[in-house]
Amino acid sequence: MATDSRSPKVLCLETFLNDPLSSIPGPFLGRISSLWLLKLDSSGRRSHTIHELHKQYGRAVRISPSEISFSSRQAMRDIYGANNKLVKAPVYEAFGRPSSFTICDRDAHRTRQKRIAHVFAPAAIADVEPLVHEQVDKLLAVLNKRDGQSIDIMEWFRIFALDVVGAVFLGRNFGGLESEKPPDILLELDQVFPSLWVEWQFSSIRWLLLAIPYKPLHHFLNVGPKFYKHGRDAFHHYVSLYGRSGNRRDLLTKLIAGHKDVGPLKDDEIVNEMTNLIFAGTDTTSNTFSYMFYELAKMPEWQDRLQEDLDSISFDAVPDYKAVVTLPVLDALVHETLRFHPAAPASLQRVTPPSGVTIDEVQVPGNVTVSCQSYTTQRDPDIFPNPDTFDPARWLNADEGHLRVMHDQILVWGKGQRSCLGKPLAYMELKIGTAAVMKRFRFEIGSPVTDDDMEMTDHFTLIAKGQRCILRVIKR
Repeated sequence: MATDSRSPKVLCLETFLNDPLSSIPGPFLGRISSLWLLKLDSSGRRSHTIHELHKQYGRAVRISPSEISFSSRQAMRDIYGANNKLVKAPVYEAFGRPSSFTICDRDAHRTRQKRIAHVFAPAAIADVEPLVHEQVDKLLAVLNKRDGQSIDIMEWFRIFALDVVGAVFLGRNFGGLESEKPPDILLELDQVFPSLWVEWQFSSIRWLLLAIPYKPLHHFLNVGPKFYKHGRDAFHHYVSLYGRSGNRRDLLTKLIAGHKDVGPLKDDEIVNEMTNLIFAGTDTTSNTFSYMFYELAKMPEWQDRLQEDLDSISFDAVPDYKAVVTLPVLDALVHETLRFHPAAPASLQRVTPPSGVTIDEVQVPGNVTVSCQSYTTQRDPDIFPNPDTFDPARWLNADEGHLRVMHDQILVWGKGQRSCLGKPLAYMELKIGTAAVMKRFRFEIGSPVTDDDMEMTDHFTLIAKGQRCILRVIKR
């Protein structure tokens, strides 16, 4: 049997010279190993670092031996457009049990989407507005008791967002606003994704890790499975109370009933969808709230402008969504927060088909991971002048054509068929909640370390460095 007589050095050199991605610029470490990306992920600086690499190298940057990051509008269309053949990268399987968000196979996702899309239709979202109102009312009561105090507004927005998704997807809230303390499940929520990631990344040795006699490690490894057990128990409790059909307004009723043309999901599939939505819908929405109110606290002139808009309409404690959905200043504040502090700033990874594709005039071979990240696309200076400045006025002053371009450049919700299903519900929460709170209160920075606490880091989703936002609440 013939053997290759070439030395390892020669083989390594030939591999380097024949590298199909050799023309793509990027850091040297990215050419030889993906380990530096793992280090970036753990540091919370991945999105910021890749953004700086785009400034240095341009629209296409090689960030690992088989991964390219893109930043242009054309790349966004080529990667996330409706008719392309790219699929979600396997890393999405680490985000939880199989669901519409984590399923990578295109056909399987298309089938799942048909079965759940009706749950997020406009009429279905309108049905749950009273459930959102109830939680906003409770949030107002909490803030009213704390007039003049410096509080961690992030914690209260997390409790609020969790209670909303509980009411909407489980038929009951988690009781945090009523008890005025974070429920146990919220305390563990921060560890759910890391726990699931370890389960996915080290599935073959998880049993060995569990054999280590160290209780904190056992607790961490079981947080993810425990979260899904909570979802499963809540689902069966719901069915025991209300059955599988009825006219309740929550979205779980619609998920159980299924689509009239394709039928319902299996029970375990419903549990996965419901539980993933609770996980995804809590911190993303609460972080957006927190960063918007943080920016408002730093910019009292925008509090003035928003309250002038709110004072121009009449509503009781909580406004109807239709009364505030198009308020210009409120809309500008929400969109500038999503642009400047994207709740999911990181790379949305896809894998090219075996035949390869062309992305922004770059010929990319098959089985290569490609992506754009909202942290960069939403800081494109050609579309957002002075992109590193929080400026809601850009959304008020743009002409109609450029406003469409700005909206099209927003990637935080994803794009195309894989865009976030919860987007309509999130907008409803953000606009109704902000309008109700700002109608009655003003906010100031409540601690000398708030700016440092709110420095952005990311572990796919946005995480404030200090994981708190201390603001002073002042009743109007």
